[in-house]
Amino acid sequence: KNPADFWYKGEIGFFDFYILPLTKKLADCGVFGVSSDEYHNYAQQNRREWESKGQDVVAAMIEKCQQEFADLKASVEESEDLGKASMLRMKQSGHLRPLLEEVESPTTTGSVDTTYSSSSSSGQPADVKADED
Repeated sequence: KNPADFWYKGEIGFFDFYILPLTKKLADCGVFGVSSDEYHNYAQQNRREWESKGQDVVAAMIEKCQQEFADLKASVEESEDLGKASMLRMKQSGHLRPLLEEVESPTTTGSVDTTYSSSSSSGQPADVKADED
């Protein structure tokens, strides 16, 4: 589901069923003294402000996200096109063949010996000893 479809109404419900009842209980019990009434009043003001401006806020966020996604998508497509063009040029110029040959048959200079001793029962390379418990 797209959160934009229910964001505005969801926030109204959050104020009505969570924030406002909570701040009302705080005001009723006076746990924060005179500030308790202030918190409840601020919550009511915030709910009224969201009710009047919330749909515009959601629309602006959708527009911003769509533009950012379009920019990102265009950037990725441009990078892919550049990569394909670069590979085609390398292929046509013959520069890709040496790279492919190197990948297919790497040199062994400085490589690590990964041969196993046929007498090793642990399956470890011949120069690695198995832990003995």
